[in-house]
Amino acid sequence: MGQSNTLLKVFKSFVSMEEIENILRSHDYQEVGRKWLGTDQIFFWLLASSEQWQNYRESENKLKIDPSLKAVDHTTLSTKASILPYEAVKEILELLGSRFNRETRRSMDLPVSLAALDSTTMTVGENRLPWAPYHGKRNGVKMHTFFRVDTLLPIQVEASKGLTHDAAVAHSFSHQLITSVRDRAYATIRDFDNLEDEDKGFVIRLKTSIYTEEREPIPRVTSEHSRVFDDYSAKIGKGKKQSNHRFRIVCFYDDEGNTLRVATNLSTLFAEDIADLYKARWQIELFHRFLKQHLNLNHFFGTTPNAVYGQLFCAIMVYMVLRFLYNQLAPVWRMTRRTFIQFARELILGTSPLEVKDTLAQFLDDRKNITPT
Repeated sequence: MGQSNTLLKVFKSFVSMEEIENILRSHDYQEVGRKWLGTDQIFFWLLASSEQWQNYRESENKLKIDPSLKAVDHTTLSTKASILPYEAVKEILELLGSRFNRETRRSMDLPVSLAALDSTTMTVGENRLPWAPYHGKRNGVKMHTFFRVDTLLPIQVEASKGLTHDAAVAHSFSHQLITSVRDRAYATIRDFDNLEDEDKGFVIRLKTSIYTEEREPIPRVTSEHSRVFDDYSAKIGKGKKQSNHRFRIVCFYDDEGNTLRVATNLSTLFAEDIADLYKARWQIELFHRFLKQHLNLNHFFGTTPNAVYGQLFCAIMVYMVLRFLYNQLAPVWRMTRRTFIQFARELILGTSPLEVKDTLAQFLDDRKNITPT
C-alpha cells in the first residue's frame, strides 16, 4: 500500500470533500476553473510535503506518474497556491486536529494534561519573501504551536512573520483544562498574573533578568539524586513591573548541568515533577525537527502568504495523520519495534512490513462506513 493510497485515504476518512468545499466557500473562495480545484491543491500539498518534492516544476513531472492526483503544469500549481486562502487551510487543519485529539490514545504518563507552547522559524534568502523580512539578508516566517505533549499532536497552530515576538501571540492560545509549559519568550509578568486569574495551569521558564522577591521557602523532601536545588514562592519582577500574585519558583539542573528557573502555579506536585514537566517540553522541539527534516517545511515552493502558509499548514496535517496512525495502531505491531520516524518513512516510501500494511488496510476498511464528524 503506497503512501498516496494511505495518507490521502486516512485524511479523507476524517475530513470529507464536502467539508473542505464548505470551508473554502466560507472564506469567499470561488473556483475559476474546473481542471484543478482548491481541494486538488490541498491534496497536492499533502503529497508534496510527504514526498519532499522540491518545487512546482518537479511536481509537474511527479504528478504525471502519480495516480492519486491529476496531472497539471507548474503554472497552474503556482497560480492556485497564490489564491487559495491560507485561513481556509488553517481551518481544515483545526478540524482534522479536533477529530484526532478526540480519538487518540494518551502515549505519555504525566501527572497533568500538558501542552508545550513554542515556535520555530523558517528562513529563506533575501527578497524571497519581501513581505516577511527577517534578520540580515534573510526573509522568514514563524510557526507558533500549542503541542499536546501526552499525545504528541498539535492542538493549535498560528503563523506569523519571522520578526513577530512570541509574547505578542501568546494570548491567542487559550485552553482551560490543559497545563501549558512555555519557554521564557512566551510570557511577560502580566501574563503570569493573567494565567493565574484565569485559573490556567502553567510551567514557564523565567528569563535570567527577572527578579524574584519576598521569597518564602517551600518545604520538600530532598534526595541526593534530585536535580532540584531550590523550591520557594515569590513575586516575580520588582517595582511597578512586579506580579500581583505569588508564584512557585522551582530551580533545577538540566541534563547538561545548566541552571534553570521555572515559575508555576501548580502547588500540589513535587518539585521534581515540575522539573520533569518542563523537560517534557523537548517533545515540541522534536516535532519541529521532524517537520523540517522529513516534511520539507524549510523549503517553500511559492512566495505569497497564501502559498507559504498553505504549504506550512498542510505539512502539519501530514504529520498529524502519521502521528495519529502511529499512536492508534502501533500496539498491534509492537513486536516490530518500529519508532515513529521509521514508521513514517516506511509508510511514505511504501516499504512498511506486512503486519503494518495489514493493520493499516484493516483500519481503512473499518472507516469506510464512518462519516467524518
